[in-house]
Amino acid sequence: MDIDLNGNRCEGIYAAMDIGEIKPVKVIMLTSVTGDDIILDSFTAGAVDYVNKENYKEIPLIMKRAFCAPTYTNTLINEFSRQFKGTHQ
Repeated sequence: MDIDLNGNRCEGIYAAMDIGEIKPVKVIMLTSVTGDDIILDSFTAGAVDYVNKENYKEIPLIMKRAFCAPTYTNTLINEFSRQFKGTHQ
């Protein structure tokens, strides 16, 4: 998902958030926009990864990683569950 849709900066972030509310999908943000705040907003909106357009050759690896590796959210949920079970046994 491009962060800059239709010339509107950050519209892709809002679109990723809206899509995630409808159906859980793995969104990879693709953009030329840089900045820690944009990257953080992308992950907050549900993106599983982020790639700068200059690094487009990394897209196949990033896609493979997104579909073969657990998402950050899944990792956090699993860790929380493990810790919760450990304190409530």
